[in-house]
Amino acid sequence: MKLRQSANINIKTKLSTTLRSWLPILQSGIEELEERIREYEKERGIKSRLVEEESDIQEDLKSAESLEETNEEKKEESSKESKE
Repeated sequence: MKLRQSANINIKTKLSTTLRSWLPILQSGIEELEERIREYEKERGIKSRLVEEESDIQEDLKSAESLEETNEEKKEESSKESKE
């Protein structure tokens, strides 16, 4: 019986610690959420998927911008050709 109680206490302690570590994130407003997550990651030495996703988004934006520029150049060329 004592062994079972000891196991339950260990589980509760781990859960309590986990909840305490997440509490600042859960209490954060949307404006400070990213900052809190980054702090949490630094404390634990975690490489964030948030950072990876952010870089993926930046790459996608760059690709979209270059496509847009290419399309604009093609439109300009075709409009010059049609004028001639």
